[in-house]
Amino acid sequence: MNTKPVIETMTGADLFAAIELEAEIFSESDRWTHSMLAEELTLPNRLYLGAYANKQLIAMIGVRLGIDAELMTIGVHPAWRGRGLATRLLQEMLDTLTRVRLITGEHIFIAEADWRPPKPTGGIEKPIRRVERIILEVRASNAPAIKLYESHGFKQVSKIPRYYHRPEEDALIMDRALTGV
Repeated sequence: MNTKPVIETMTGADLFAAIELEAEIFSESDRWTHSMLAEELTLPNRLYLGAYANKQLIAMIGVRLGIDAELMTIGVHPAWRGRGLATRLLQEMLDTLTRVRLITGEHIFIAEADWRPPKPTGGIEKPIRRVERIILEVRASNAPAIKLYESHGFKQVSKIPRYYHRPEEDALIMDRALTGV
């Protein structure tokens, strides 16, 4: 396991690897169903990044894109924990989100330095927006995750009582503004 993991955008082709990874990371009550994962990896307003070592998916992070992006999941295979991989994934996602451009109701682009909006083919030009902030829910008892999020500038903004089940637990709602907005 000396290979430095490579971070790449995930697609629907990663479904079975994501299913296997979920089984390693999350308890049965916290795992998504196979159909939920398939939907997450293929919806046009989702962005998933995976960390791969020797072509194996070992960690992933996903967001729902919008003016307010929502962190949907983050997880690292137990054998790869403690190596800064969650930090790398979260930072890569935050960096990527500062480049996302949303064209109302149609497309999502990840802008590179020379990106220009597509030319309209007629009619009224669609407004282009940036992702302004990212929000997430986290178990109140998940101290390592809370510490990770706080180290990346997230702040607790509210709490949802009894949000999680098995075991029942409150969720902390955290958010942070994105730079470059």
